[in-house]
Amino acid sequence: MPPGIGSLESLQKLSLVKASKKIIRELGNSVQLRKLGITKLESGHGRDLCASIQNMEDLSSLHVSSTNEEEFLALDDVSRSPRLPCSLYLGVRLQYIPQWISSVHSLAKICLKGSKLLNCPLEAIQALPSSLELRLVDVYIGEELKFKSNRFQKLVILEIRTIQ
Repeated sequence: MPPGIGSLESLQKLSLVKASKKIIRELGNSVQLRKLGITKLESGHGRDLCASIQNMEDLSSLHVSSTNEEEFLALDDVSRSPRLPCSLYLGVRLQYIPQWISSVHSLAKICLKGSKLLNCPLEAIQALPSSLELRLVDVYIGEELKFKSNRFQKLVILEIRTIQ
């Protein structure tokens, strides 16, 4: 990624960007970004990524992944979540589902991969009214996922897998 990516204020789509602290901070200037895909995140990138995401009011798709399956990525420092996300892919190890996700009512596609949570992830996401697609891959290391009745009423696709 060339230096100065943050000066592209009108940029709307950016995918497969290899994370670095500098690039993540510069992305906060790309306030018109609608789709963001960032890879190779490390545990120290969480706070800066959250600060940049807060500035992206038109963000409709967020795809983040990390390289280290054992490092936790904290994504809970978002005080003002984007208004429009329709698609969310988190391919990172999490200690818990970030609270801001449950306030994004337009979220239609959710994919969580490799989180290996100790607590059931459904509590944080099952009240989202627009969920059409839910993919949980290696997300929960507990015994069972408990779906409450009258939740996920629009759900069309449900995928639950464990990678061995």
